[in-house]
Amino acid sequence: MIEELEDGEHVYDCPDCGSEIVYNREKGMLQCSGCGVLKVVGVLEKVATYKGERIEKPDVLMTAKRNEEEYLLEDLSGLGQFESSGFRDVIIGKVENKESFLDELNSGIFPSLSRVVPVDRTVRCSEENFEERLADAVRPYAERIENGDSFKVSFTRRGLSDKVSSREVERKLGSVVWRELEKQGREPEVDLEDPDKIVVIESLGKLFLVGFLSRETLEKYYAIDFL
Repeated sequence: MIEELEDGEHVYDCPDCGSEIVYNREKGMLQCSGCGVLKVVGVLEKVATYKGERIEKPDVLMTAKRNEEEYLLEDLSGLGQFESSGFRDVIIGKVENKESFLDELNSGIFPSLSRVVPVDRTVRCSEENFEERLADAVRPYAERIENGDSFKVSFTRRGLSDKVSSREVERKLGSVVWRELEKQGREPEVDLEDPDKIVVIESLGKLFLVGFLSRETLEKYYAIDFL
């Protein structure tokens, strides 16, 4: 509960600037250490209840339909460990087996679910060096792009400053994969509309979640909607 927090304890990352949100005991509120904005404890108490059990390396990221995050969390009960990411309508989760979990989503009824992203890698870094760190994270995916496959990079920005352009990040990271394919003696092909493979990056402030999707996976699971 909120009263268990220590003064100055990091609770989560600010959705506005990506800096740490910490508990200000004197004011009884959560406060961003970067932009200084105060956050009402009552609104964010659900985040603080995960103290000591917060998910550090998520297996999945899910977006709920607008203002239906609480309903989605209820629907997911018993399928793994899930919590609010600190960003509106975005949930992260740990599951025992990602494929089995996706099968559960396919066979069940989850009216509040908008999209799910399977996560392979997590990267924690600042805005100053995130492109370099993500380049290292996406480079190995070239091994999974077969000769003749088209690909694209998808980047969703949350908690980063406006100077970060999603399209520019996609272009730069796509170039990283392209060059790696060329090094391996293959002919890269980018298709932004209907690719065979997609490298997915979802940012949550200083936390970046990276995944890889094939056309077969996209066609099999309705909730993985990237085409």
